[in-house]
Amino acid sequence: MKEVFPVFQYKTVFISDIHMGSNKTAAPYLYEFLKHLDYDYLDEIWLVGDVIGGWERQAMKQQPAPEMERRILDCINYAAARGKKVVVLPGNHDEKLRPLLGRLNARARFGTFGPSVTFANEAFYVTEGADPKIFKVVHGDEHDPELFVKPFFVPVVYAVSAAYDWLVALNYYYSRFMYERFGIHSSFAQPIKSNFKRIVGYVFSHRSLLRGLQERKFDGEIFGHIHTPGKQVFNEDGRLTYLINTGDWVENATAVVAKTRTDIPDVLDYKAERERRGFGALPDIDDKHPPHFAAMRAQTERQLKFVHRLWPARNRKQQFAKLRYEAGKIKAYQKDKADLTAIMQKIRQDGTLGEQNRETLQNVLDRTKRESYAGQKRGLSRIFAQYASNEPMNGEDIMFLQVVVREFSTRADRKIRKHLKEWEKISKKLDFKKAVGQTLVESEDPEDTERLFHIPLMATRESRAKALTIG
Repeated sequence: MKEVFPVFQYKTVFISDIHMGSNKTAAPYLYEFLKHLDYDYLDEIWLVGDVIGGWERQAMKQQPAPEMERRILDCINYAAARGKKVVVLPGNHDEKLRPLLGRLNARARFGTFGPSVTFANEAFYVTEGADPKIFKVVHGDEHDPELFVKPFFVPVVYAVSAAYDWLVALNYYYSRFMYERFGIHSSFAQPIKSNFKRIVGYVFSHRSLLRGLQERKFDGEIFGHIHTPGKQVFNEDGRLTYLINTGDWVENATAVVAKTRTDIPDVLDYKAERERRGFGALPDIDDKHPPHFAAMRAQTERQLKFVHRLWPARNRKQQFAKLRYEAGKIKAYQKDKADLTAIMQKIRQDGTLGEQNRETLQNVLDRTKRESYAGQKRGLSRIFAQYASNEPMNGEDIMFLQVVVREFSTRADRKIRKHLKEWEKISKKLDFKKAVGQTLVESEDPEDTERLFHIPLMATRESRAKALTIG
């Protein structure tokens, strides 16, 4: 039995500009909306470009996919698994999908994407009824001025995108604070952007955008890209034509929806709609994920792995080198800890040090360059000179040796925690999934799309908690 009752009944939903992987988005709103869709009533979902924030991921602003974004993909995959039509149109931020459209559609039956998922640069949505309307659906970046695609202007485009991401990240905290404390939707980013009517006026009057309508090839165009939701209706000699922008799920939370197959799609302001419907607090990753959506997680992870290969982290080879370095350090300090534990047991058992234990303890000390351990080193040198191997020591020297071993064991623990923290930080950047006792790591070879290799992982958190405490 499903744990979420449907609230929103729409036959068709158009969503664009989710920018998964950017700093902060309206992902909680989108997840809530998708979670409460009536999937028995729904026919199709259109993802109108910039679903993946490829630029943002590759800039490593947020390389891992957050749990909320994974849940969004779970919902979309659930719709596809139910046989609902899902159309994906790449945008400028996920433009690496464009040359792969044929391969993506061919892979639809191989587990990464369901058979009802289609990829296209442009597509057409047709209403039903006595007077059907044809809508061209594109992302919209093809209507940008030619200057935007000139090679010399590309760095400017990336710089503006980075500045916008920074602004959105600040605005995320501000708008959430204003909503949770005062119950109002407020944005300081909005006034900084150009006036809404001026933006819409420019985009909607752009010649390339209106050409198809004027030539009567279709009755309307649905697009995203400019993050400004809006709908304009033109009446030319009694013929109505439409330009509809889906908005975004970064600063806004808007979609274009049609309640029936005969309806002209319209803009949905989800923030206003959820309040009208009586929704309160936004979903949190600590909330339970409904099982029928959670069942799609394996497919979601395969898709994210594919996305990760397309938009790898910057300096990926350096990150791999760091990962190996940290793993090596952790293993070395774990060995020291085990050796010191054995030495402590030997001292407590018969108050002696064997030749192998002496050598091990000396090696541990030699790797310690800090002057703060000079006293311990001098004391151990004296003990090594005074006692032969397996010769019983007096009580004071046994106590001194136990304190030194305990101190170096504590130091090994600190080093393990330090390198483990760095190891987890790098793993998070690379978005690797952890397994019990090991980490699953993708091949460094970008052409090697399937092979994986393993870097052994230090003890799990549970086993570390059970580790023997010395002293």
